[in-house]
Amino acid sequence: VDHALSGGIRWFTLNQRTELGVVPLQIKMKDHPLKDAKQKGGKFYYTVKCEIRQYPIQSEELTVSQILAPHTLDEFVQGTSMGRYNTESWK
Repeated sequence: VDHALSGGIRWFTLNQRTELGVVPLQIKMKDHPLKDAKQKGGKFYYTVKCEIRQYPIQSEELTVSQILAPHTLDEFVQGTSMGRYNTESWK
């Protein structure tokens, strides 16, 4: 961290799992990762806040297609019948 990333302040690529799968993200650490490190059972545990240049967001279209799979949105809409709903139920 100190030598390769100048203490973590340089941008670097990290493969991260997202809803789109594993994608490379450009990140930069906001603090040194060993600043608040804790040792437990011979292992070091640390957390660090990072900046992410651009986080990929899944499109609405892809989300809808995944929810409705194996059907399409058109099949879902055409299969919906509003005729069974009584719109004058208050009478």
